[in-house]
Amino acid sequence: MPAPGSLRREAGPARAGRAWPARLALAVFLAAAAWTAVLHSRSPFASAVSSGRPFAFVLADREEPGVAVYRPASRTLELFHLPRRAAGRRNTGPSGAAASVAAFFSEAGGTPEPGGFYAELSPSALEGTLRDLGTWRRSPSVPFRVLREAVPSNFGPYCRAALLFEALALDPSGLVISQGGVPRAEHPVWREPGGTVTVQVLNASGRRGAAEAVTRRLRAGGADVVDFGNYVSIQPRTKIVNCSGGLEGARRVRDLLGLGNLEIYSKPEKAPVADVRVIIGPDLDPAALK
Repeated sequence: MPAPGSLRREAGPARAGRAWPARLALAVFLAAAAWTAVLHSRSPFASAVSSGRPFAFVLADREEPGVAVYRPASRTLELFHLPRRAAGRRNTGPSGAAASVAAFFSEAGGTPEPGGFYAELSPSALEGTLRDLGTWRRSPSVPFRVLREAVPSNFGPYCRAALLFEALALDPSGLVISQGGVPRAEHPVWREPGGTVTVQVLNASGRRGAAEAVTRRLRAGGADVVDFGNYVSIQPRTKIVNCSGGLEGARRVRDLLGLGNLEIYSKPEKAPVADVRVIIGPDLDPAALK
């Protein structure tokens, strides 16, 4: 039988042998955390998200250029559709097109100014990608598919990952699509409305009586429907379009119709028929509004 002293001598090296993998794992974890902190501090997008500052980047598609502005404080993403001339000459490279779009956006009064980052895709393509990402809970493979698409851009790997995580957390109701270009001082669309919101209701669903049903629901909720009728064509989905006043009016109309997860389109008009336009698609069931 071994002496007690020999057992104690053998236990010391055994404990040391078991301790070194834990120490190595801790060292790896601390190193990874430190490296992540360095990358986070050097990532303009991640820094903006942490501080709550808006972050803008160029959508440098030559045929359909635009600018995306993410506002972390309100968790809203605004997509500005710009005219094709904003991208400059057709033979310019992606960085040249991005610089031209950024200059166009800034000169027209858009804020904040893009910070030199761009992705070679259109606002419509980004909108479609965001819709796909919104289904990630039902289809967990969607984020991996989006990463594999590898849209050409000058974002680094960490910025791409930060963008993806924010996009996954973005609620569809936080998406605002501005189709009329950047905001200008003479447009009243960026002022919040006071009092009753006026609404135009257009039926693009192909269902008879849809406009009347939506009109009754909105009027019962206190909205002033000043015009209703048929749209020029059948549309695939319902749209809430902010024409004048502010986004608050469009949000009120959206809530009255029970469409809380629907994105808002913003199309400034100098003499709009109403503050908000509702274009009824086949996805909105009028019977559910009664």
